[in-house]
Amino acid sequence: MSARQPVIILPSETRSREFDAKLLLAALLAAKGAAVYVGARSAIHAALHRLPPSTYIAKDFRRASRRVFNILKDLGHSIVGWDEEGILNFNLQSYIERRVDAPTLARLDEIFAWGDENAAMTVASPGYHGQPLHVTGNPRIDMLRAELRPFHDPEVATLRQRFGGFILVNTNFGTLNHHLRQYVVDPRAEKASGGVTLTPEVRQSWEHRFKLYDAFRALLPELARALPNQTIVLRPHPSENLENWRQLLSGFANVHVLHEGAVAPWLMACRVLVHSNCTTAIEGFLAGTKVISFRPHVSDQHDHELANVVSCPTYSQAELVACLRAGAMPAPAAAAEVQWQAVAKNFASLTGALASDQIAAHMLASHDARLARAATRLAARARGQLHSRLRALHRQWVAGQESHKNSRSYEEKRFPSLASAEVDEKLERFRRLFPTMPPLAATASGKNIFRVERRPV
Repeated sequence: MSARQPVIILPSETRSREFDAKLLLAALLAAKGAAVYVGARSAIHAALHRLPPSTYIAKDFRRASRRVFNILKDLGHSIVGWDEEGILNFNLQSYIERRVDAPTLARLDEIFAWGDENAAMTVASPGYHGQPLHVTGNPRIDMLRAELRPFHDPEVATLRQRFGGFILVNTNFGTLNHHLRQYVVDPRAEKASGGVTLTPEVRQSWEHRFKLYDAFRALLPELARALPNQTIVLRPHPSENLENWRQLLSGFANVHVLHEGAVAPWLMACRVLVHSNCTTAIEGFLAGTKVISFRPHVSDQHDHELANVVSCPTYSQAELVACLRAGAMPAPAAAAEVQWQAVAKNFASLTGALASDQIAAHMLASHDARLARAATRLAARARGQLHSRLRALHRQWVAGQESHKNSRSYEEKRFPSLASAEVDEKLERFRRLFPTMPPLAATASGKNIFRVERRPV
């Protein structure tokens, strides 16, 4: 490593989904001597013009990221990253249609894959041109491994004290129950909303999910009535409209509709997780939680295969209620060995070296060479400065528009305000789990942006 301190930019779009995992990566990078800007993606993007040349860790390579990638390249940053939704199962056609923009993928200098399946789809995607691709796994999976579960102990203890042995129901109906009305999908519409290309495959997927959404709306009141002495916590996806669920369940004292904090402690604190095609089933399985899938409608093409493999299936309200009432799990959908084989095919680094450690090592080993290649001429840097500032001004303007996806209120929903003291407390938890980790400090560099590095001696 050169004498010049490596600088890393590590944005997080949804605090409850991935911030703790990205803070783990930030801590391991900082322990190795880097300075890491970590925090809310929208806040970091608004500040790109004032951050030093760095390695930026991207969350995806979709069309929506193209403009930011262009700004980053003009400013002389290197771009590496992964697909945050690589935890999902897709066939190749669906993956390319939903997750890949060829010019955006081509901008990445290095890629980190969740596992062999994700790597194979990335290599087969338009825009991949032989960039170094490392099958490392992902920091979100690290946070569920046995050696890192104690990180979540304070939140787990609080949730168990608050709710007892509760049933956690996770939903993932953001397209059908979006917090912002104009992004709610109507499967029967002639045109798609939210910039989605309305292919026959996408329409069929929406229609299937709409059936599941209706089935969940019918299920939850019946579940509350059938299990009056059991506490049920409904935790919708971060993009969902919680009020719609609260209105549906307002008459039931044993049901709480909440979206608070990181998802991992909820998975570890609950008695059982109930879901339908939700990626939290995989995270729950890896955390050692009992997982049940509710499958009143089955689609070989549009169901999340891995989420169902790691779950015990129920196919009707009566079957699910009977299972929960008995306090026992139904017969496994597959033997444990088959489940773990399926998981290992999709996720690397379930044992051995942490994915975060491997990613940090790869990034720092090639950091100086990447940054030298990323260096740009004065005219390009001036263009990047201009476009970054104009983009920040535009985002500031739309922040006051409540119906916009970049509104201040919706951003607060995705990434609630975070203080340096909270980040420092989490860093100290990591240090207790990694005895050789040096003391680290988080310094605020704007709202919801923190510079993490070694604490000065």
